[in-house]
Amino acid sequence: MDIKPREIIGRVEAKFNIKVSYMKACDARRKAIKAVFGSWEESYRSLNLFMEGIVQAMPGTVYKIQSSSSYRFQRLFWAFGPSISGWRFCRPVLSMDGTFLLGKYRGTLLIAVGLDANNGLFPLAFGIVESECNESWIWFLTMLHDLLPVVASRTNLCIISDRHPGLVRGCREIFPYAAHRHCLRHLRENFKKAVRQIGVSDVEFLCQKMYAAGNTDDAELFNQSMLDIIRIKPELHQWLVERDVTKWSLIFDGGFRYGVMTTNASEAFNGILKRARGLPVQALITAIYYNIVRMFVCRLELIHTEEQQSNNIFSPRVQAKLRKHENDARRIPEPTRINMHEFQVFDMSSRSYRVDVTLGGNSVCSCGKPVIYHLPCAHVISSTASVRISHLEFDSEYYTMKNLKMTYLEEFHTIPDKEYWPNHDPATGNMAEAQHVRRKRQPKKPIPQVDEEQQNITIDINPSIASLRGSHRAAHPDEGTVLEAASHLLMVHEWPINCPRFMEGLRVLGLYCVSQLRYIRMDHNLLTALVERWSPQINSFHLPVGEMSITLQDVALILGLQIDGPALVGNAVVGAGRRWASWPDCCDDLLGQHPKRDVIYQDPFNPRVSSKFRMGQAQAQTCLPLRWLRWTFYRDSYLDLNEIDFWRHVRAYILFLMGTYLVPDTSGCEIHLRFLPLLEDLGLFSTYSIGGAVLAHLYRELAEATKPKRANIAGCIHLLQIWCWERLHVGRPALHVPHHVNLDGLSVGYRWNQEFIRQLPTGSLSSYRDELDGLLDSQVIWEPYTSEVRSQVADICLSGEAIWLAHVPLVCWTRVEWHLPDRVVRQFGLIPTMEVQPMELKFARVDGRGKADTDWMVYHLPYIGLWEDRRAYIIEGIIMGPDSGHFIHEYLQWFRSWATLYMLKPPTTPPTTYYPRAPSERYLRNFFVETERAVLPLVGSNDYNNADSVIKRIAEMAVDLRREVHIPDYLYSEHGYTGSPYESFSPVIGEPQSTDAGPSSYQDLGPSQPFFTQPTQQTTPGWYPHEYVPDSTLAGTIEAEQEGIFGVEQHVLRDRPVRRPQHYTPGSDALPHRGRRRRWKSLEIRFREVNGHFVSPHFLQMRYNELKRHRDEDRMKEVNLDGQLREFFKLEDWQDLQYEFECKMKCCPTQSQLQSLARSTGDLQAVYTIGDLFVKRKSPNTENLPYRKRKNSSEKCRNGQVQHKSSKRRLTEEKTKLPRS
Repeated sequence: MDIKPREIIGRVEAKFNIKVSYMKACDARRKAIKAVFGSWEESYRSLNLFMEGIVQAMPGTVYKIQSSSSYRFQRLFWAFGPSISGWRFCRPVLSMDGTFLLGKYRGTLLIAVGLDANNGLFPLAFGIVESECNESWIWFLTMLHDLLPVVASRTNLCIISDRHPGLVRGCREIFPYAAHRHCLRHLRENFKKAVRQIGVSDVEFLCQKMYAAGNTDDAELFNQSMLDIIRIKPELHQWLVERDVTKWSLIFDGGFRYGVMTTNASEAFNGILKRARGLPVQALITAIYYNIVRMFVCRLELIHTEEQQSNNIFSPRVQAKLRKHENDARRIPEPTRINMHEFQVFDMSSRSYRVDVTLGGNSVCSCGKPVIYHLPCAHVISSTASVRISHLEFDSEYYTMKNLKMTYLEEFHTIPDKEYWPNHDPATGNMAEAQHVRRKRQPKKPIPQVDEEQQNITIDINPSIASLRGSHRAAHPDEGTVLEAASHLLMVHEWPINCPRFMEGLRVLGLYCVSQLRYIRMDHNLLTALVERWSPQINSFHLPVGEMSITLQDVALILGLQIDGPALVGNAVVGAGRRWASWPDCCDDLLGQHPKRDVIYQDPFNPRVSSKFRMGQAQAQTCLPLRWLRWTFYRDSYLDLNEIDFWRHVRAYILFLMGTYLVPDTSGCEIHLRFLPLLEDLGLFSTYSIGGAVLAHLYRELAEATKPKRANIAGCIHLLQIWCWERLHVGRPALHVPHHVNLDGLSVGYRWNQEFIRQLPTGSLSSYRDELDGLLDSQVIWEPYTSEVRSQVADICLSGEAIWLAHVPLVCWTRVEWHLPDRVVRQFGLIPTMEVQPMELKFARVDGRGKADTDWMVYHLPYIGLWEDRRAYIIEGIIMGPDSGHFIHEYLQWFRSWATLYMLKPPTTPPTTYYPRAPSERYLRNFFVETERAVLPLVGSNDYNNADSVIKRIAEMAVDLRREVHIPDYLYSEHGYTGSPYESFSPVIGEPQSTDAGPSSYQDLGPSQPFFTQPTQQTTPGWYPHEYVPDSTLAGTIEAEQEGIFGVEQHVLRDRPVRRPQHYTPGSDALPHRGRRRRWKSLEIRFREVNGHFVSPHFLQMRYNELKRHRDEDRMKEVNLDGQLREFFKLEDWQDLQYEFECKMKCCPTQSQLQSLARSTGDLQAVYTIGDLFVKRKSPNTENLPYRKRKNSSEKCRNGQVQHKSSKRRLTEEKTKLPRS
């Protein structure tokens, strides 16, 4: 009934010697099913009439069809009448499970199965739903309760299932009186995952102990198993305790399970229907009907045979158990009777048991088995025999032959033909076909050839993420889980390379740079936030600043891989009549050996750890275990190997590197052997486009990770995370400051190795979503690979620079993905345009599943031809310049008209105050506000003295702003402002250093150093060109756009949803205080630049405090870098004084105003005295003061006046005439 197309192809070829295509086999199968069982559409359309016909033929049958308002099928529940009648004589235990359907209209079959007196399967109820989700399980349990009174009224009911949230909630709400128990087999699989996540090596041993603890009826064995788990890992014991021991252990069950520990009963019946899952719905119900009928007939014959051969009261299987217990009771010594009902029994091991036998069918033993199984144990049988009482009255009636016969007493009847169905009812009779139609497999459309003009192809898909609706994880932001990287990515650091000979071999093959990259801790929340913005239609991230993507440029510079070469794909060389007959033969030829199941291998790092390995799954033998590669081929030195063995070890390492770092998948800790034949000629392998294959594989894994139910992500995740750190401020870690990482001969990714990272952010998924929602153009480094970086990287990183902008398909053996640099030309320093070339029309992603014998070199021949002519598809553009602002503005308007920009919904009542999202935004906001406040009073005024001070203040703010916000040099005008007598303010800004991490996305870290260069002192007043200083009175208005103000940043600030950032205190726009340790870090930089050697910040701080205590000002000046340290602390004094003015007098003078006041009075003491007089004359209202808290500061309130400790200390020091200014 469920013959597969591959099987049809094989039978036709074997019988007629004709090889048909896969699509013809699919069509033939579909037509055959339609001819025998009818069409899928008609099956759904007349489903109501079909079920009514079953009800008429078999009274007692119940069913319920849930449909939409347009009579479109959604769900079906039914139970046959004989099954309902027979389950009353079964044990009150139901096992529930689901299995997916394989027909034209996908769905899930839910089933509730009981157990008869002979431990045989007894199916009770069925359901066809859309999927195994919470709503479907709750609906199924509701129907089970409402339509089957025999279940709703059953006492001591027990439901056994897995820990699905829908089942847990449904049992709690719909069956509150029932005992819900968990399947021990499913719990063991969850326990295995927990063990692997914790990192314990002996997984199988712990799983055996856990299963033994749950499946045993011996309290001593349970305690011993749990102690073994505690001894290895106490966290795992706590994990089991949190799952409620009564729900998964037999010994604490209380007798509800009747000894049933798993849902194997329901899964076994699902296995019977395996070949019927691809049939139309009516044919599926008919197949279930005939299977149950055959089961009833066979078991009735068994019952009649058993009655004729013996007069046993109990069923055959239960009778065998009782006979075993009776034999054990005969070997037990004579019990000691304590009173009328209580006995003391000793077994052969001298263990004592207490037995309590009460007339009327109740028996209790300290071993617990009578309560668990509802059958007397050997101790009870021995006790009853000593007082001449039959033990049969203590056995449950659910095990008797009488109940077994009554279970199958009801009879089934034939399902009537269509002509005998009830009359048609327009309201409920006909039903439309299912709503969710599975996409049919269509023949592939012809791929555009090289000579075709791709500009003439029109795209017919919406590139927005919103167009994917429920098929993208972005549509379910509250339900999606955090993506976890594949577990075997952690193995990349387990094979260190230190041998010079091996390193030279990798250098020749073009893999030296990537071998020097170390494992970095994955930020799974950041990766998930990025995947939520990935558009599979156009292979790019949708961000508020435009489209961004990982390109061939990023692969070449970050990983240092070859990108300009033949596509990484080969012919089929393994199989009958080919180069190698099997994959083990290929391994023996190229690696010298292959895993053997009877050989025990040992870990070279830990000889106590050993294991057995095998190749691949089942009989395929197409994969190699990654751990076997490391255990077998790792050596401390490869100098003593001969030439053949040395290159075999190199091949093994390349396979290991590809499986753990470059092209890992989610299938397990294995690497497919398809790449091994390419390593036969290592010289030819070094010319392949390995970087293109890595990028194609990552594109595909990102597309797969966008699916809502996907829990893992594979591919070169290190490339994705480093790309984000290089270009975005979100989630960027702080590097060890300030030493430079020399990239001579390595790639850019080397500077992000774990040893150079000081601290990684620990943001949540919500915080990363929020930061990406409010991403500004100034928080993006569009061109991180500067000339200085390119001068330090290896030659292989720049060898493919000519094809960085190629609009071509990328090939990675079975996978093909399009490289679309024309959508992200701004990453290459070009002006973005709205005329972008689309992906290939009707592009379909394929993989290797079901195509084991495919020759992928022939299958992807059209795409390989496009790749070979990649230089004919280079994208050209206009280099961005100072006057390119309006082009970017137009592009952003076009991009925001169709793109999906925001993940989180804005609140219904946004905050009235705009809170800066980052320190750079604070400086930007202060620059605009204070510039407007200072310049507006001078409009129409002739006071040039005040104008000079205002211009100086603007220049100081510009320097502060330049430190925090990355502004390309070309945005500064080379000529001064024509309306001003002053020269233009254009400080010399150096290019980014190779180790600089830029501004961090967390306020407690801040910038890793004062951005890219030290601030340049400006002696003359400066002035910004008019077009780059938007007027804050016009910013955010329609007039601003009409006047042509360059306002990309203002556009983002104005249009994005205004939300309260999660890392700012509500009601205050003050930045959190940054610790004093950063000041000493900056002094460390100055000391090294002046003296040329390293001194720790801790030493500088201790030395300064020691000299300060002795008041040795001269030596302080010498030690502290010619007064730089002292000037630094003078700056801190101005900040503290500014804070005092703000707290005491409700005014906040700038540091420039305080310094001007000090120069006018000629003494710093006068400034403090003025501040003290102001405090005495005016006492502020402390209730209205802004709340600000600074470290190492305190206030005291006495007699309504606020006194600051640091102020009093300074006044005392000035009176003693200490030199402070």
